[in-house]
Amino acid sequence: MAVKNNKLSLGEVLQKYGAVIFFFLLFGFNCFYTNNFFSIQTVWNLFIQSMPVILIAMGLTLVIATGNIDISVGSGMALGSVIFSFIVKSGGNPVAALAGAAVVGMAAGAFCGVMVARFGVESMITTMAMMYILRGIAKVASGGTPISYNNSSVSALSYYRVGGVVPIHVVCVAVLLAVILFVIEKTSFGVYLEATGDNRTAARISGINVVAVILITYVVSGMLATLAGIEQCIMVSSADGSSLGLSYEFDAIASTVVGGTPMRGGKPNIIGTLCGALLLQLIVIMVNMNNIYYAISLVIKALLIFGAVYLQRVATKK
Repeated sequence: MAVKNNKLSLGEVLQKYGAVIFFFLLFGFNCFYTNNFFSIQTVWNLFIQSMPVILIAMGLTLVIATGNIDISVGSGMALGSVIFSFIVKSGGNPVAALAGAAVVGMAAGAFCGVMVARFGVESMITTMAMMYILRGIAKVASGGTPISYNNSSVSALSYYRVGGVVPIHVVCVAVLLAVILFVIEKTSFGVYLEATGDNRTAARISGINVVAVILITYVVSGMLATLAGIEQCIMVSSADGSSLGLSYEFDAIASTVVGGTPMRGGKPNIIGTLCGALLLQLIVIMVNMNNIYYAISLVIKALLIFGAVYLQRVATKK
């Protein structure tokens, strides 16, 4: 009887763990090569600057794991920030403002999920339409101008450090990562999610409620998008419905792809997505600190995406 060889090839290893490996290699390289790079503050800045992309990429990873896509997350950021800023400026409770924005994001995600899973509309078309809808509402609600507020308690969150050392951004990312990892690795939903991405028809025949699985991923994606917008709003005490979140969906997709989650659907690689987002931001920081033309960072990002897609193709063939 033949013995199955479970040893991973180099291509498969890079496809699954490439983002983690390249991130630590590039970080180590900059510690020696880039002046004033090696410091704990650099690490904190990396997380702080990456946080909005990390948030939307985490949700987008779940959507992509089902074999779908969500390009409305950038516009969801804009609308979430506008809602939060408007309520706080009007004297409302910041917690209520956060909850209200999150509910709107979840509702938008639920609508996309129903259209995709229940009515079979292509996810690209559905979320493209939602992208225009959310951006349009954000622009109308803000009157085409930034909405600023003055709330010292809310603004203090942007530089608050837990224990006086760790920025609140790092703690939030750690909590989110732990929750999503637990759901994927320790609950039946993680099994249903992977099965739906691997083969939707087979998952449905086996008794999995595919519609519910896809719906949940879109709801989570919509919620995290609005939370990312609120995070950006808190950082500057202002919300611009016209520009906030533009092209963030592409950075989130890039983080997911580089992180090793197959675009065709399947097992979500949450750790890979986190490292993918950090890696992309690390490239920007490296370019800036070495006075290199910013466009070079875009070229490097593009090469990483090409490489990740190629490795996914190799792994699929094997």
